[in-house]
Amino acid sequence: MMIDSISIWELSSLLLKLFILQLDAIAIRYGLDWDHAIPKSEETKIYATTDETADPGLWASHRAVNLLFILEKICRVFLLCEVYNIISSTFPIFSISFLNKTTSSESGTPESSNSNSNIIIISSSSLPPSFLISSLLIILGGFLRLQCYRTLGQYFTMQLAIRQDHKLITHGPYSIVRHPSYTGGIMLWAGIPFLTVGRGSWFWESGMWDARIPMNLINLINPTIVENMNILPFGGNVGFSLRVGALMGILWIIPWVSFIVISIRRVWREDLMLKKQFGEKWIEWERKTPYALVPYIF
Repeated sequence: MMIDSISIWELSSLLLKLFILQLDAIAIRYGLDWDHAIPKSEETKIYATTDETADPGLWASHRAVNLLFILEKICRVFLLCEVYNIISSTFPIFSISFLNKTTSSESGTPESSNSNSNIIIISSSSLPPSFLISSLLIILGGFLRLQCYRTLGQYFTMQLAIRQDHKLITHGPYSIVRHPSYTGGIMLWAGIPFLTVGRGSWFWESGMWDARIPMNLINLINPTIVENMNILPFGGNVGFSLRVGALMGILWIIPWVSFIVISIRRVWREDLMLKKQFGEKWIEWERKTPYALVPYIF
């Protein structure tokens, strides 16, 4: 919808979206902050050789910390793109042409969807349900994990481990479910891809999902690449184009889905470890807190 001025309601919704994005950024920052949570090697040795409590490989080294560090920085870039999307769609004078979706005019030449810099463009869905739901998941998940960090203190670790003078923590969020940090993590990791590349995001609205690179251009650079890509669904013939945008989107989603699967797998492994360490104390805690991730469900 194009109008010459912006109403108070529309301005309020845009400012609210910017505020929610700021909360998203804070939640992601603290929700992915695991740099302090790596145990000493001797604290994991007792369980590293036990099949029933063996930790999945991704979490068994500093690789997970490095990966999360990189992903958190990429999330910041996506959030900056979201801020840009709000500003450029509202005030086209600030738009950058190569970051915007282009459309073809009747003459066949591309023209920016924000071609008139004197017109303020207001999206009819500045706060779409997908944005609100994904942001709610991220904010709740991130701050739940932050609360778990504070509750566990030195006992919070990335790997399965029993620290020196370890105590079984059963208060705070751990009095509601046994693994609230995984609950928060799953919420966070489910929300991030929807917010960053889902419907209504800059990645979606700018047409990045459909971004392509002509295969003949790749063929000029390195013909071997094209030959090796014949089996891929992204196009391997020089007459086609590589759907680089879809490939980027899929590669971005994969680690978050992997984190969710690994977290669910870790629940029973951690229960076994804690039961082995604390015995009757853990059994009593399980009796009082029967749900692992979601109250009354799982």
